[in-house]
Amino acid sequence: MGAADDRERALQDEIARLQRLQKLAEKVHKDTKLCEGYLDDVDQRLMEVRTTLATNYYQLLLTTNYY
Repeated sequence: MGAADDRERALQDEIARLQRLQKLAEKVHKDTKLCEGYLDDVDQRLMEVRTTLATNYYQLLLTTNYY
């Protein structure tokens, strides 16, 4: 093998490495978007539960004459 062949092989190895990194980055991006969606759903549900709890607590105070 000559110097040109060594350089060509090094370039091919680097291209393969960069392609693997790109694929990994795309997977991480996809997973991140999925997690963001889940977090949005959880946040919405927490707001609903908070509202329900606040309403129930207020009604309890009214019915027990603590308010």
